[in-house]
Amino acid sequence: MAKISESDRKKYEEAFRVSSGGQSTLPLSNLDQLLRICGVYVLPKELSEYKNRFGMNATIDLVSVLDIISREVSKEPANIEQLLSLFKALDNDNTGTISVAALQTVLCDPRQPDSLPLGQFSSVLATAGLTGVEQLSAADYMNVLLGLKRW
Repeated sequence: MAKISESDRKKYEEAFRVSSGGQSTLPLSNLDQLLRICGVYVLPKELSEYKNRFGMNATIDLVSVLDIISREVSKEPANIEQLLSLFKALDNDNTGTISVAALQTVLCDPRQPDSLPLGQFSSVLATAGLTGVEQLSAADYMNVLLGLKRW
């Protein structure tokens, strides 16, 4: 498991403090929002597993949140060749860009077990600084996917 840097730990602690209203625990129902604030995107299936581990109506403390963040950020990074292969498949007109709509279709496909909720897709784009864009360059695409830590 990856060790969280001291500067990141302080950011996560501050986000926890604000999200919990200064309390020592946070309602588990707010975990997804807190993780997104921290820049950690957890797939719905994994989020459900965390919630089941603690109990759906439970609260979670800072130590447990930091453990989850550490687990999520230490996951094996994406295979760059696979990501570029998907980009090329989506770039059907060979312009070097893909539409945001095409990427959303792939990432938010409800038939896939690890699909991203539609509402979360906008948050992912915003985190990558891509609010309001219609086309993504390969670099923007990689920033979006690598920011998800899902590939």
